[in-house]
Amino acid sequence: MEADVKCFLLAEDSRAAADQALKLAKRAAVYSRPERVVTGLRLRAEAFLSAEEAGGALSDTLAAASLAEAMHLDAAHVRSSLTVVETLLRLESPAKQVNATLTPILPRALEGLGSLVRARACQLHAECLMKACAETESVPDKQVVKLVQQALEGYMSNGDINGVRDGLYILARVHHWRGEIPLRNRMSYLFNQHVDGLGKQQSSWFVTKCDLENS
Repeated sequence: MEADVKCFLLAEDSRAAADQALKLAKRAAVYSRPERVVTGLRLRAEAFLSAEEAGGALSDTLAAASLAEAMHLDAAHVRSSLTVVETLLRLESPAKQVNATLTPILPRALEGLGSLVRARACQLHAECLMKACAETESVPDKQVVKLVQQALEGYMSNGDINGVRDGLYILARVHHWRGEIPLRNRMSYLFNQHVDGLGKQQSSWFVTKCDLENS
């Protein structure tokens, strides 16, 4: 069932993904498998996020994180908490509230749970810092650029096409914000090339680590 949910998400069929994830959670509950319940709730929340329905994601992702913490499911708690962070960002919650969720699990997310979890943590950390800059009317520093670059490298190494798309978009925004127009134009070009390739269902990658150097 989990594989089916991920296939639906990749195909951007958010409604089907949400329905399948709910079935996964209910079935896992019947068989007393809390980790699978957490996975089902988290994936259902991510389906809502994919459909740009952050409000619908909040209750599921909070439930997933709470259950994982109560059952001492460390990896599941970190993954669910990252989804909570993403949901709060999409709901435009204050940076202080978002950081309060991210900070406790960030060290664990960056080490030992795989490069894809690390990439997502780097991206969300960067977005949290950007959120704080927006609230204080300040300019993101070089750390934000580095975090997005690290996220992109992780997404590329895992073949996460949607992650690459989002990372390029964020990096273009950061360079624009910092007044680095040539770099913004470069990332915008790579973003458009990547999206165009997805639309044509091409398997070739437009972005390499070399493209990100000096960005």
